[in-house]
Amino acid sequence: MLLSLDCLDLKSCLLVIFLLLLLVDFLKHRNPPEFPPGPWPLPFLGNVFIGFGYQAMDKVAERFGNVFSLRWGGEKVVFVSGYKMVKEVLMTQGDNFLDRPASPLFSDIFKDCGISVSNGYRWRRQRQFSVAHLKHFGEGKKTLELHVQQECNFLCQAFQQEMGELL
Repeated sequence: MLLSLDCLDLKSCLLVIFLLLLLVDFLKHRNPPEFPPGPWPLPFLGNVFIGFGYQAMDKVAERFGNVFSLRWGGEKVVFVSGYKMVKEVLMTQGDNFLDRPASPLFSDIFKDCGISVSNGYRWRRQRQFSVAHLKHFGEGKKTLELHVQQECNFLCQAFQQEMGELL
């Protein structure tokens, strides 16, 4: 046998395991042929060191175009930038960009309830409910504005009372 277990010490075993993990990571996260281009990700980490702000994304968009992809950990994320490109994508392929990524933390905390964390049918129903009730209050009309102003006044008074008690 070319490789016997006698010649493999701990360092060699760890090196072989690490190389196998790198190979598995590479094979698991290969991009399909039509996938948007993007910077080469680090194994296991992805592109986390690029940054998360709009300025970092602008730099990546300058290099790879208005449609590019990044990998954050195990998640592949497609970005679309530029007004014309965003408009075209939302008009022609809106269903492909509809859902939010699944987050176990948000699922546990919010139980997939609320307009900001839900998806699909539940989100659609909650949005319809909210829009219907906002119309009842007069969305975009003076009646809703009066309610908001009144609540703001109550909040300001509560802050003033709290400040007075602290002094």
